[in-house]
Amino acid sequence: HDDFQRGRKAGPAATKYRKGACENCGAMTHKKKDCVERPRKNGAKWTNTQIAADETTRPGLELDYDGKRDRWMGYNPEEHKRVIREYEQVEEAKRKLKEAQLEEDLRKKREAARTECALGTVRLWLY
Repeated sequence: HDDFQRGRKAGPAATKYRKGACENCGAMTHKKKDCVERPRKNGAKWTNTQIAADETTRPGLELDYDGKRDRWMGYNPEEHKRVIREYEQVEEAKRKLKEAQLEEDLRKKREAARTECALGTVRLWLY
């Protein structure tokens, strides 16, 4: 089941309803009771409009009721780990950038304080 891609469309949609297709959406790959689209008031069988494209299927893949609805089929946990690692690297780079920027601001403030002291300027706060 590794290379099975759920929901991928097999080419363009038909222009009119075909005999044996889903009465709700018009796709040939399933029947009305297995349709994942919301039930239409007047299905594709009667309106001949908005016919859905057929989904890709693997030859010889016979799924039971639960297998057809399995959300995790084809899920690879390694892919999620890769995303988490990428996110952590970005967060680490942001943290280092912010740290460098704060140190630069602190250095500028210290430099400004030194020049004020060297010039002999004294600030008086009047209340």
